[in-house]
Formats: sequence, C-alpha cells, structure tokens
Amino acid sequence: MQQNNQNKLYISCYLILFFLLAQVAMLAGRKLKPGSDAGEPAATASESWQTACDKLPLSFEINRGQAPKPVEFLARGDGYHLSLLPNEAVLTLAKTTDAAANSATLRIKLDGANQHPRVSGLAPLRGKSGYFLGDDPRRWRTDAPIYAKVKYEGVYPGVDAVFYGNQQQFEYDFIVAPGADPRAIRLDFAGAREAWLEDNGDLVLKTDAGEVRQRRPVVYQEIDGERRAVTGRYWLKGCAAGFELGAYNASFPLIITRNRNLT
Repeated sequence: MQQNNQNKLYISCYLILFFLLAQVAMLAGRKLKPGSDAGEPAATASESWQTACDKLPLSFEINRGQAPKPVEFLARGDGYHLSLLPNEAVLTLAKTTDAAANSATLRIKLDGANQHPRVSGLAPLRGKSGYFLGDDPRRWRTDAPIYAKVKYEGVYPGVDAVFYGNQQQFEYDFIVAPGADPRAIRLDFAGAREAWLEDNGDLVLKTDAGEVRQRRPVVYQEIDGERRAVTGRYWLKGCAAGFELGAYNASFPLIITRNRNLT
C-alpha cells in the first residue's frame, strides 16, 4: 500500500513537471502577441512579471534587529532601500549602467520635528519577514510583521505623517489637525547636490545616483462629506522645502499628499 502511494506521488510530480515544461516551451515559442503585426515583438514573461510587480504596494517591515537602531521600519523597492527613523527617512539609491554603478544616500529630514513621535504600522499585510544572520541563532530574526503604511503621530504640534507606497513609489502624507499650523512642516534633503522646482510644481532632487522627484503637493479637506481642494505648492530654499497654502477652513483637518491618484 505504501509503495502504491509512493508511485502515485512520483507520477503526480512528473505530471506537474511536464505541465511546467510545456508552459515554458509555449512561452518561448510565442513570437507574436495575438493579433499583432509581424514586426511587433511580443512581451516576454519577464516583462509581464515586472509589470505585475510594479503594481504591488510598497511594504514596510518592523525592525526586529535586522537593522541598527534607531531604525523603526524598513522598505525595499526597485533600486532603493528605505529606512524610517524617528524624525527622518533615509533613502539609499543604486543605479547601474553599462559604464559604472552609482549609489547615493538621501536623508529626508523633518526639521524642527518631535524627536520621539509615536511610530506604528498601519494596514497589516499577509506574511512576515525573517532574517538568518550568521551562524548564531541568537542573531536570527523571524516573524517580523509587515505593513502597508507607517504612521508618525505628532511629528509637529497637531501634525501626523503617514508613509506608504504607491505602485512601488515612496509617498508620504501630512495630516494637519484643526487649528494646527502646516507652516511648521519643513523638509531638509541632505545628500542632494541640487534641487529645483519644475513648471508643473514637482520638486526635483539631483543625487549621484540620479534624480529623485517629489511630486507637487495635492492639498484638500473633507467637509460635510465633500472633498474640497486647497491651493498648495512647494517653497524651496537651497535643499530645504515646505508648503505654501491658499485659504482653507482651519476648523477642519487638512491633508497634504503627493499621491498620484489624486492629481
């Protein structure tokens, strides 16, 4: 009876392997997209996989010893590594070309901010991270929770910050409580060689590994179930920036975001 079960298992494994090989052969032999012209190449499996990955949300893993303190959360994206500290985000960039490999570190500091905000993960994701560092089990880390967002409460008086990913792009929002002053928000970009504002309102930072674009701010309020836009733009002095806002109702919360879905 045990021998029969083993034979059935072997047969099932061979069938699965045959099916996978057939799928690979079919993809390799597919020269054209269905309905495409002869001169138009088909999308490869790797291109399709990359397109799917680009649509995945950025995830943040809590620091359980896989990074030095005072790192609170970590995230990884295409060509960068992000560490969230109590009052700054450290973005390590890497760019590889045929000529050379360049890297740069950009520190997005919250100037004058609370040195000890309350930091917590929001929107837990399925799965957990694990690290096996060296041969010493005491350095191994397992079951590190991962989240879609990280919230910093009270970075400035009455101002919270929320960090998240939007199609693998690092984003952050500021939520200003009624009566709080959004002019307190000041971003210092240490590690940028140059900074400038483009005609469309985007803030561009030049680094050794390329340009980092901070999309123009979108500012709004939710009043009586209606979203009301507020005029807003960056101000820039050297490599420090803040927000210039138009008139708004200070009796209601104010949201400053760079979310592309709201532009």
